[in-house]
Amino acid sequence: MKKILIVFLLMFFCKLMYGQKYQQQDNLYYEFPDSITVKNKNFFNLDNNIYKPGVEFKFSYQIIKNGDTLLVRVDKIGDTKTANWTFVKEQDIDNLTIRYLSFKISEGYGGLDHLFPDYSQTIIQQNYYSANGLLFDGATGLIENMHNVWLHPFRGKYFSVLEFSPFPYIKFPAKPSSNWTWILNDISERWSDNRIIEYSGKQHANYKYKIIKKKTLNTSFGKLNCIVTEAIANTSLGSTKLTSYFNKKYGFVALDYSNIDGSIVKLKLIEVIE
Repeated sequence: MKKILIVFLLMFFCKLMYGQKYQQQDNLYYEFPDSITVKNKNFFNLDNNIYKPGVEFKFSYQIIKNGDTLLVRVDKIGDTKTANWTFVKEQDIDNLTIRYLSFKISEGYGGLDHLFPDYSQTIIQQNYYSANGLLFDGATGLIENMHNVWLHPFRGKYFSVLEFSPFPYIKFPAKPSSNWTWILNDISERWSDNRIIEYSGKQHANYKYKIIKKKTLNTSFGKLNCIVTEAIANTSLGSTKLTSYFNKKYGFVALDYSNIDGSIVKLKLIEVIE
């Protein structure tokens, strides 16, 4: 009886301190506030140990398609329209070429107050940089808690191709051979592009994830112990793959995509700005 009381008191005080409740949909756990905790605009960030408000995660990238190594060029600074992009080769890089990608964790509701509490995600600002500065940005979300970490992919300009590939996603406890599934029912027609893939109507995706091993990875932060996860996404348009490398301090430090258009996209975390 004494042990039961202690457990009850611990749960009670944890709720008072953190206010966190979780709901599950298609194997993905997300925070769900009640009528009191929803008034705390940082509710969806309270249990973030990696992706904390104010921190920016900066990535280099490489695109390999039809044997060429490519970068993405925008039409003009500040243009967020997805369709306005072209490929360039390294020798043709200019001030409108995307050189780096990043996402910065927003405080509170990140200016998207009208979406909450139904959105149930930490807001992130995705940034696309030339060598000289910011080209454009956009907002989306991620989920981090004791059960799982899940990210929206970069989707600006050509990177909309990643919408058809597995989303970065790891479940805890992260043990080799652990596997799980996820589904997404509403891949919008907005991502249709004749340079990537054309389709009409919403797409339904089935995802399968499996932790295959632990690996020490050489990174910008030194040698990091990582959990390696392989994932497959299936839609009526075809199959895609993602190999992700997750570190408990820095999160997803490398993402290797095999995409719907036959391309390979490699992202590497190169800087964390606090």
